[in-house]
Amino acid sequence: MVPPDKLHSNGTRRTHQHTRRLLDAFDLNTLWDDYGVVGDLIVIKGTFKDHLVAWIGEYLELVHGAARAAAIMANIDRR
Repeated sequence: MVPPDKLHSNGTRRTHQHTRRLLDAFDLNTLWDDYGVVGDLIVIKGTFKDHLVAWIGEYLELVHGAARAAAIMANIDRR
């Protein structure tokens, strides 16, 4: 968690608990302007995420070849 004007500095990771507290405490505009949180968007994992990851993997293989695609996916996973 780093303010937008200090992205070069080290910060901590945002947790689900912290985000939940922000959602409970602030209106949508404040969430976005001050914290970069889209308060009215619920991310659906599971099948959608699995489908998206598979699609990206296929796309990367088509564009970059299997070896480079694997390296890109490994870099994404690392992050």
